[in-house]
Amino acid sequence: MPGRASNTVVQALEATGRPMSAAELTTLGVSRATLRRMAEAGDIERAAYGIYRLPVPTSEHADWAALALRVPTAVICLTSAARFHRITQDMAPTLEIAVPREVGNVHGGAGRAFPVNLDVMHWRTELAFTEGVQVHEIDGVPVRITSPERTVVDMFRFSGLNRSARVLKVSDESFLDCLHRALDDYNRIADRDEITRIARKFGVREGISPFMKSYNFSVGNGYQAR
Repeated sequence: MPGRASNTVVQALEATGRPMSAAELTTLGVSRATLRRMAEAGDIERAAYGIYRLPVPTSEHADWAALALRVPTAVICLTSAARFHRITQDMAPTLEIAVPREVGNVHGGAGRAFPVNLDVMHWRTELAFTEGVQVHEIDGVPVRITSPERTVVDMFRFSGLNRSARVLKVSDESFLDCLHRALDDYNRIADRDEITRIARKFGVREGISPFMKSYNFSVGNGYQAR
C-alpha cells in the first residue's frame, strides 16, 4: 500500500504539472502521514506548509507558485517584481510580498511555514491589490505580481525620494535605475502614460513627475543604465 500511495502522489503531481496542497492529495486516498514520509525520503518536496511538489522545480520562480497556493491573495512586489520584469539588476535578499491585513503574519525562513525568507508588507486598501496587479501563470499556478508600471510607482513610493514615504524599502539609486530601465525605448517594458496614471491613483504623480522628466532629459544626454 505505501508503494501504491507514493505512486499515486507522484503521478498526480506529474499530471497536474504544478505543486498541490495536502488537501488535494488526500482526496486521492493518500494520508498526510504518507506525504510527510515521502517528503522526508526526498520522493517529493514540501514547498510550503501543506504544499507539495516534485523534487526538481520546473521554473526559477517555483517558490512563488507554492506561495500563491498557500496565500492566494499575496502580491509579489518591489524589487522581486522588478527583477521578474527585468527592470533591475538588484537582487532582493528576501522575497518581497504584500498581503491583506486580515491574512496576518506569513512566516518565512528555514523550518517555517514557507521555507524561503520573506519580507512581508500589509497593504491597507483594496486598490493596492487590484491597481496594476497582473496574474502570471507559474508552474500552472496563477501568481499575482505588480505590473512593470505599478512596480516603478511602488519603487518610488518606498524610496527616500518620496517625501511622504513612511517606510523606506528602496534606495534612491535603485528606483532611478528601475525607472530608466522600464522606460528604455529599446526594451519598451513600461508605458509612460500608465506609470503616470497609476502614480495619480496612489497620490504620488507630482512626486514622481520630475524624475520622469529627468529621464527624458538624460536620454538626450546619453544616459546608460548600469
